[in-house]
Amino acid sequence: MIVERFRALDPDAVPGVLAAGHGPFTWGPDPKKAVENAVALEAVAQIAAAAFALCPDVPPLPAHILDKHYGRKHGPDAYYGQRNIQ
Repeated sequence: MIVERFRALDPDAVPGVLAAGHGPFTWGPDPKKAVENAVALEAVAQIAAAAFALCPDVPPLPAHILDKHYGRKHGPDAYYGQRNIQ
């Protein structure tokens, strides 16, 4: 199921998935990053649960808003977030 879903997605850009009847699956280039992605997924899940508790009919964000926020951090003209300094 996960492999099928990610045929149209970049697994490096979306490093986690929720599968019905299972716990979350996360990954990364190394174990440390996979754990960081798991922690981030858990934080997002807590925020979503709180939003649904406050407003069970909360609508999803429109695609253009999701794209805007993704692009400003990960797109070719990214301007939000910290640069990797190595």
